[in-house]
Amino acid sequence: MQVKRRTLDDFETRSVALFATVLVSMALATSARAQTATPPVPSLSAPQAADKASKMKLSAAQVQQAFQQIDKNRDGSLSRSEVSVFPRIERHFERMDVNGDGKLSPTEFEDAVQQSS
Repeated sequence: MQVKRRTLDDFETRSVALFATVLVSMALATSARAQTATPPVPSLSAPQAADKASKMKLSAAQVQQAFQQIDKNRDGSLSRSEVSVFPRIERHFERMDVNGDGKLSPTEFEDAVQQSS
């Protein structure tokens, strides 16, 4: 009985070489990614984020957006209860409430934020 030797043609040789190259590349990429993984960034609570944001210079649009997010009942002003989750704002509420009506208008809020930054 005669054994037939099978020879690989150029297409098969190239396919095997390409497959091996892809496997090695994937293994190297995975290894590199594992070595350069960045540690997770700790998330901030809403009050911590507000405190951090209040220390940065904000544009008028950013201040207006912050006001709208804090104004939960959408009445166009901030009550003491709405700002109670933001210690820095709550701590200075009386100073920020220039007209003494017990709520912060958009203008009062923007003026106070811009003065503090």
